[in-house]
Amino acid sequence: MNPADELDLRSEFLERLAHELRGLSGITLGALDEMEAIFLDAQSDASSLLELARRGALRTLRLAEQLQRSAQLERGEVEWSPQTVDVAVLLDDVVQRVQALHRRRNVAIEVQASSEPHTLSVDEEWFRAALLEVITESLRRARTRVEVEFGKGAGSELTIVVRDDGQARLEPLLKRFSKQADSRGLGLSWALVAEVVHAQGGSLHFEGGNCVQMTLGSREKGDCQSLETAAGV
Repeated sequence: MNPADELDLRSEFLERLAHELRGLSGITLGALDEMEAIFLDAQSDASSLLELARRGALRTLRLAEQLQRSAQLERGEVEWSPQTVDVAVLLDDVVQRVQALHRRRNVAIEVQASSEPHTLSVDEEWFRAALLEVITESLRRARTRVEVEFGKGAGSELTIVVRDDGQARLEPLLKRFSKQADSRGLGLSWALVAEVVHAQGGSLHFEGGNCVQMTLGSREKGDCQSLETAAGV
């Protein structure tokens, strides 16, 4: 089989699987909404069970979205639509979704920002997906906390740094369906992040096994350091 046909078949498989998972998630979430209404009428306290079931369905839906995006990137079907977004609002929304999908009561996610307002011209939908992947990966490895810091770097670019206090990991290969010694996944998350960040004119850098830095507005490779230090403050 030639490489082009193999790529097309792999992309089609991802899209079909994503379609099936999305359908199952929609049915499950609809049933949960109906169950919740019934339990409320009966004054029955089943909130914890409903939350657990809903979280499972939402994580399945996230997997479907991840597979769909991977297929679109493989086929080169993405049409980037830059728009001005408020980084603080976007990060707050992503953190809330990560916490809803992966409830870890013993791990705190702390977001720190410099005082001035920060806006960014990016494809909001795709950049939101990239941030979701980065923070989720850090949350999975963290022992007690995940730190998200953003602000102006040395130049006019915007830098977002995500750190965790978990076990150090190997730098990912940034290729789909890649295998590393400390990884059980398919390489979809980091490949998606890398392609989205580079498409927005940014760079991605790893340091120390627990720190990821995204720099938007510059292709230059930065250091995973304090933003105040990078800016010379």
